[in-house]
Amino acid sequence: QLSPAQYELFKANFDALIKLDNKVDLFEWSLQKLLFHHLAAVFDKHYKPKLGKKELTKLSGPIAQLLSMLAQSTRQENIQATAAFAAGADLLSLDLKFIPAASISYESLNEALDELNKLKPLQKPALLKALVACVEADAQVLPKEVELLRAIAAALDCPMPPLLSLKD
Repeated sequence: QLSPAQYELFKANFDALIKLDNKVDLFEWSLQKLLFHHLAAVFDKHYKPKLGKKELTKLSGPIAQLLSMLAQSTRQENIQATAAFAAGADLLSLDLKFIPAASISYESLNEALDELNKLKPLQKPALLKALVACVEADAQVLPKEVELLRAIAAALDCPMPPLLSLKD
């Protein structure tokens, strides 16, 4: 129900709140992706979900970024982040390289999601299954991990895949 001017002010205020403490955390990033992806369909006159034409095999860099971020987003129980990464990478049968958290920025994650949104529609579920495998590698799914997956699924215009039961 916002006017276009109110929406722009809302976006600016939301961005200012995120940057207020001079750092962006994964929760803030995922909330921003989820919220503004859905609102773009209403307020952005040029927004059109596009049917992608790219193959998973051509997007190994963005896939590695996303899997690496997820593997390191929370403390994994009884496994290393590299093992969680491998659990997802193995499902895709791609030669993916683990990327340390210090080498991943929010800008690069945004770019990775933009590239992955160019996937063929029938390739996106395979990617999401790999992301779920990464999160479920330690047999525990935390609410933070669910929110990250939800934001990624929304950004890819895909339904959220089923998960193991949540850890309280």
